[in-house]
Amino acid sequence: MVICGVALLAWSYFARPIYDAAWIAAQRGRDKVDAKLARNAQVPLDDVVALNTQLVVETEDYIKSTRDLDAHLPQLQNIRYTSLPDFAASTGFLRETLQQSIKYPLANALHGNDFSSVRETSIGEDTLASYSLLVIPALGDSRTGLVNTMGILIIPKKHEMRMPLIIAAHGRGGMPERSANGKIKLMESNNRDLAQGAIERGWAVFEPIYVFYGRGYPENIRDLLTIRAEEAGTSLLAIEFTKTERAIDYLLTRPEFDASRLAMVGMSYGGFNTLYTTALDSRIRVAVVAAYFNDRAEVLDSNEPFGFYDWRFSHSQGVLRDPQIAALVCPRPLQIQAGTQDQLFPVEGARKVVPEAREYYRKLGLEARFEYHEFVGRHDFDGDAAWTFIERGFKL
Repeated sequence: MVICGVALLAWSYFARPIYDAAWIAAQRGRDKVDAKLARNAQVPLDDVVALNTQLVVETEDYIKSTRDLDAHLPQLQNIRYTSLPDFAASTGFLRETLQQSIKYPLANALHGNDFSSVRETSIGEDTLASYSLLVIPALGDSRTGLVNTMGILIIPKKHEMRMPLIIAAHGRGGMPERSANGKIKLMESNNRDLAQGAIERGWAVFEPIYVFYGRGYPENIRDLLTIRAEEAGTSLLAIEFTKTERAIDYLLTRPEFDASRLAMVGMSYGGFNTLYTTALDSRIRVAVVAAYFNDRAEVLDSNEPFGFYDWRFSHSQGVLRDPQIAALVCPRPLQIQAGTQDQLFPVEGARKVVPEAREYYRKLGLEARFEYHEFVGRHDFDGDAAWTFIERGFKL
C-alpha cells in the first residue's frame, strides 16, 4: 500500500506538466471553436494598424514640436553681455541644465592628488616621440571597484621645459585610424591625424580611448551601455567626461606640462567629446571641434532609428543644442571646423547653427576668439588650421 502511494505521488509530480499542457491545449481549442461560432463585432486588422500608425505620427509630431517650445527660452533671451562675470552668471542655467540632463557630476568620481595607482607602460618610440599607455583610476573605490581612464600619451623628443598639452579625442573608433596591415598607427600625417602637427611643434598629446566596441560584445554595445547607465540612474556621457577630467587631473600634476597651455581637439565623435568636455572643464584654454558641430535635430533625425543614443538626452534638441554648449565654452577660444563634402555631418547644418554660436562671442566683443573654418574635405580634420588657432589662443 505504501509503495503504491509513493508511486502514485511520484506519478502525480512528474505527470503534472503533462496535465497542464493538456489543459492549456484544450483551452486553446475551445477558444478557436468559440471564435468561429462567435457573432461579436470585429474590426479588420488593417484598420487597427492604421489607427496605430496615426498615433505614431501624432506623437512624433508633438514631440518634435516641443523642441521649439523649450521652457528655457526666456532665460536664453535674458543672457547678459555687460561683462564676463555677468555673462557667466546668466548662462549658469545652461550648465545646470546640462549637468542635470546627463547626471553629472558622478558621486563616486575620484578626487585629490593620490595617483599612486596610475600605471604607465611604454609602447614604443620613433624619431618624433615616445609613446606610453596610461591607465588612471577615475571612478569607484576599493569596495566598489574602479573604472579607469585609458589613453595614449605621446611626448615629443624635442620640447621646451614645460610644454603645452593637447587632449586629442578621436572619432567612433576611439583611437587613431587603422592602417592597411590591421595595426594602429599611433601617429600619421593625414587628414584625420590629431597628433603629429602638435608633436612637431613640441607639444605633448594625450589620446583618450573611449568605449565603442569590445570583443565578444554586440556592435551596438555603446547604445546598450547608454541604456544600462540610464537604468542605473547615471549616464555613459557623465562617465566618459569624468574619465577625461580625471586624466587632466593627473597630467597637470606632472612638471613637464604647462597647465596654462592646455587645449583639446577632436573630430567626429571626438568633436562631440571636445565640445562638451571643454564646456564642463574650465581648465581647457582652447578647443577645436571638427566634423561634428551641426544642427542636432537634422543629424539625429537622419540617423533614426539607430545611432547616437547617447546624444538623445533631455533637452538635447531644445536648450542644449550645439550653439548653447558653445556658450559654455565662451569666452575661451573655440574653432569649429567643417568639411565641405562631409558625408556624416553636412556642411549646411554647420552653416545653419554657427552664426548662433558666434553671436555669444560677438556680443561680448570677443569675436576674434571664435572661428568657423570651412575647408575642402569630407569627414576630416584640418590640422594646420587647428594648430595655428591653438597657438594663437594660448596667447589670449
